[in-house]
This record gives sequence, structure tokens and C-alpha cells, in this order.
Amino acid sequence: MLLVLALLFSFFFNGQNIYAFLVTQICLILALVAVLYFASLSKDSIEISTVIFLLMIIVLWMFVSILWSRIPYLSIITAWWLVVAALVCWIYILAPQKKSIYKILLGAVFVSGFIQGLLALYQFFIQEILPNGFFLYKNLLGSFLVLQVFVLSGLLFILPEEKNRTRYLLLSFLFFLTFIVGIISSRGVYLSLFVSMVLFFGIAHYLQANRRSLATLLVTLVLAFVCVELLTLSGLSQRVMTLADPHSAGTSRFLIWQGCLEMIRDYPLWGTGLGTYWLLWPPYRNPLDTSGGYFAHNDYLQLWIEGGLPLVLLIMVIMSVIAVSFYQTMKANDLSQARKIEALSLFAGLFALTIHTFFDFNFYSLPTMILAGVMLGRLDLLSATKKWHLVLREKLKISVSVYRFCLLLSGLIIVSFFVFIALSNYYFEKGNKLFLKIEHAGAARSYDISSKLWSSYDRPLYMNASLLVGLVKTGDKGDWNGINRRLLEEANGAGIPVVKRAFEKALKVDPLFFQGRTEYGRYLAQSGQSRKALTVLEEGMVHFYTETDTALIPYYQLTSILRRQNGDEKGAKALEEKIATIKEQSRKERSIRQRDWLF
Repeated sequence: MLLVLALLFSFFFNGQNIYAFLVTQICLILALVAVLYFASLSKDSIEISTVIFLLMIIVLWMFVSILWSRIPYLSIITAWWLVVAALVCWIYILAPQKKSIYKILLGAVFVSGFIQGLLALYQFFIQEILPNGFFLYKNLLGSFLVLQVFVLSGLLFILPEEKNRTRYLLLSFLFFLTFIVGIISSRGVYLSLFVSMVLFFGIAHYLQANRRSLATLLVTLVLAFVCVELLTLSGLSQRVMTLADPHSAGTSRFLIWQGCLEMIRDYPLWGTGLGTYWLLWPPYRNPLDTSGGYFAHNDYLQLWIEGGLPLVLLIMVIMSVIAVSFYQTMKANDLSQARKIEALSLFAGLFALTIHTFFDFNFYSLPTMILAGVMLGRLDLLSATKKWHLVLREKLKISVSVYRFCLLLSGLIIVSFFVFIALSNYYFEKGNKLFLKIEHAGAARSYDISSKLWSSYDRPLYMNASLLVGLVKTGDKGDWNGINRRLLEEANGAGIPVVKRAFEKALKVDPLFFQGRTEYGRYLAQSGQSRKALTVLEEGMVHFYTETDTALIPYYQLTSILRRQNGDEKGAKALEEKIATIKEQSRKERSIRQRDWLF
């Protein structure tokens, strides 16, 4: 039930609704704690394979990489975002009632797929837009449905012959899902589905699967796409034919990937930190790129940029191990045909996801990763590769009671962390609303509570510092109101000391936020503390910035002015040269945009 709840809430997280994300994570953590607790009670062994071990290594690396992240709090959230598939896989492998859990979760997935399909039909026919269901955009919905198509294809072959009614129902649902995939009009989804289906039919034929079932499946898939072709007046075939010219079809992706390769060149080994891609992307962005700028539309490139080369290599290793394991399963003589066909359908679905992830960001789609996680767990369970049998009660070097206490305490700490994040975000949003209403005292208190609940969260710190700057400036003019005066008195000081504490605390959390550093330096300079202002600005100069970002100009300008005032003429000229370079680069980019617009 916790897995079903996690799946349900995952549909409401598209990168913005932090509460849906946190509830999803809490459900998964509680489920993992539960199965680990039950494992200590059971005398049955747990099967640990190389795949499960590699998943542990990948997850560990993601969390270790936070240590050198440029923005740690963002990397913590992204790490939990990216390990969802691993968490679900572990839960399934450790669960005592695997078959029941698999059936229930697949049932929930199919129900959600049916609802997503109905919503997609409404969006396509009534709203006359390309359907995306509850997903961020259409391609992510396509990947989620393609996984279901392959799972259903495998079920078609392992159903007993006498269950004709169930077979017809399954084929109808398969036609429905394939039809929805067709109207989505995603070339990446089409390509991944086609390649993986060729793999599926080829290996199924090798396994001497039922020819009637193979023919029925092929007719169902073809018929669904024929209906889409007729309905869209040859729109599907025209879309597919654009793949004949890959350079033209992939222009938008190639523009993004060109910038990504430049980022990899600048951060080749350890990466910039999980979740930081979109913050560092603007200077590398091609003027012709019209994407949102949050994702590289190739998760392998993005994970290399953020998590470093070791993370990408680990992902390549686990994919290779899964492929070898699948090959051994297909070659095993002691496995039934039904087991091999089910393993084939799961592998083909995951293979389709792997292909499509070269063109999109499926690793950041929670529902897709939940389904992929349980499919990976099931595939690993069906595989014929060597597994180590572990009886938890026998392997514990501590007493069972101590193990349970540590387990429950760890789960409580992690869940509390997510709860604190939710509360911190709530008070931050409350502070913003009060700030807009010019209720300064309430806004400052909300920001203060938000920063205390999540000490590494920099946004409430900077908002509070900016608010205090406004209050102090108002006070300098002598027109304070009672609320503002009480606010500064409550902060155990007035004027400069209050702002100083707020900004320095914020800069300690995120020293790379040069916009906040510039604001603090300007405030100090206007307060007659030019030497202190220069010190604050120079402390930021030790960090690396991509010096094609126009946002750096105010920072460099202010530092240049203060350097000259304090006798550093050479340093001032060096910054002025950098400013000139940034402006020239910006002028060239604007010229390119204008030419493109005219064209």
C-alpha cells in the first residue's frame, strides 16, 4: 500500500510540487524500513545479485558526491529524486510476498495508465493539444506507457489458454495504450518502441513462443498505429519519415548537447553537483536553443555533468551486467519458456527506456522510475545468474533488538528530514506572501523559521537579508513605522549589525551566489564601509565563474570601482577587461538571435 501511495503522489510532482515529492519519498522510506524489519523476523534467505550490489554502489556515490557539490542542499534533494528506482527495486527484492506485491503494484500502474490514457484522449480530441496526461510533457507520458505495453506483451504469452476473456481484455488494453503512444507524436518514443519490439519479437521467435500469440500481438500493435495514421491524416507517418534526416530531426537536441559537451570539458571528472545543471547552463546555451534549460534531454550527459565521470561509468557497468544476466537467462536450459518470455518482456521494456533516455529525462520522472524499479527487481528475480543467499538474522553481528532500534531510528531521522523540508518550504512561501503584503515583521519571522527548519536552504536567508536591507534604508530616511522598528529590535540590534548577520549567514550557506554578495557589498559601500565591502566582494573572487554570464557584470563593476578607490588600479583594469569580453560575447549572441528572427 505504501508503494501504491508513492505511485499516486508521484504523478503530482513535475519538478515544482515539493510536497508531492516529499510524500512519495516518505512512503518509499517507510516501505523500505518495513521490509528490512520483516527481514529480521524471517528465517528465509534474501537473494542478493551483482545488480543489487551495483545499485547500492551507485546510490552511495550519488550521496557522497554531495560533499563537493557547489550547492549541497539542491544536490541532497536531487539525490533522493534519482534513487527512486533503486529504492523500489530493493523494496521488491526484500519483500516477503513478492508475487502479491508485484500484482498489486502492476494493477495500480495499469489503472493509472488507463486514467492517463483517458486524460490524453480528452487533451487530444477536446483540448486539441498533444497529450501529456499528468506528466510534465508528452514524451515522459510516452515512456511510462511504453513500459506498460511491454509488460502486457509478456503477460499475453504466459496467460493460460483457457482464459480467453482475460486475453481479449488484455489485448483491448494493449491496443488502447499503443493508440495513446501513437497520438503522442514523439519520434524518440516511436524509435525506442520499434527497436525494442524488434528485439522482443526476434528473441520470442528464438524461444519458439506461441506463433498465434506473436501474430495477435503484432496485429494489435499495427492496427493501433494504423488507426492513429488514419485519424491524424498521415501525421504519424510524416513524423516518422523525418527520422530519415537525423541531423534535421535532432537539431533542437544537438544544440543542447553541444553546450553539454562544453560543460563536460569544463567539469570532466567530479561534476558540478547533482541538480546544479540548470544553474550553470545559461552561459553554455546556444542562442537558438528554445528549451526550458532545466534538463539536457539526455540523462547520461546530464548525470556526467552533475555526478561526474564515475557515476556515468557505474551506470554503464550496471547496464552491461543486466544485459549479460539477461543473455544467460535466455540461454539457461533449466528455466521454463514462460519465465523466459516474462524476463524478455521486462528487459525489452527497460531497453526501450534506456534508448529513449538518450533523448529525454526519464530518470527525473518519478512514476516511470517507480515502474522501472519494480520491473528491474522482477527481472533480477527471474534471472538465472548467480545470487548470494543472505539470512539476515544469522548475519547480524549485533542483537536483533539493536538492529531493529537502529533501523527504526534511521527511518525516523530520514522521514523527519523530509518533514522539516516540507515545513521549511511552507514557511518560506508564507514569508513571500507576507512580503508582498508589506507585512515585514511576519515575513521576517517566517523566513527565520524556514531557515531554522532547514539550515542549508539559502533562499529564506537571502530573502530575509534583502528585507532587512529595505528596512534599514527606510530607517535612514527617518520614516520607520512601529512594526519595522520592533522587527529590528527583536533581531537584537538595528541597522548594519542585523543586515551583516543575515547576509554573512546566507553567504556561508552558498558562497557562489554572487548576486547576493553584490547586494551585500553595495549595501556596505553605501553605508561608508568601502574596505569591508571590497573584502566581501574579493572573498567571492576565489571561486570559479563562467565568465560569459552577463549576470556577472554588476558584480565585476562594483568590485572594479572599489578596487580603484582602494588603490588597486591593475586589479580594476583586469575586471574591466572581463566586463568588456562579456559584453562583446553578449552582443554577438544578440546579433545571432536577430538574424535568426529575420530569417
